[in-house]
Amino acid sequence: MNINIKISVNSDNNSLKEYIKTKVKRLEKHYNHIKKFHIVLKIENKYQHKAEAEIYILENKNKLIANSISKNMYSSIDTLIDKLDKQIIKFKEKSQNYNI
Repeated sequence: MNINIKISVNSDNNSLKEYIKTKVKRLEKHYNHIKKFHIVLKIENKYQHKAEAEIYILENKNKLIANSISKNMYSSIDTLIDKLDKQIIKFKEKSQNYNI
């Protein structure tokens, strides 16, 4: 999987990148056909940290999008991954139903 991370936050970028990579591995456990993962982290204002992500599945034919805003960047990432995890499980169930 190709992971693209864009961070416009004045913090320890390496620790954020490693945190994201460990979280993305959880998504791969549910569905291993993810081709590309693109995430953007930014601060909207000093009280809101925003995480946005796009996942491209099956060679860019399908795209899942999620975003999250919270007071902490790590909690934004956690919420974002939880949302994407639910979307992936739902997508996987739908694709299995169509293949029957």
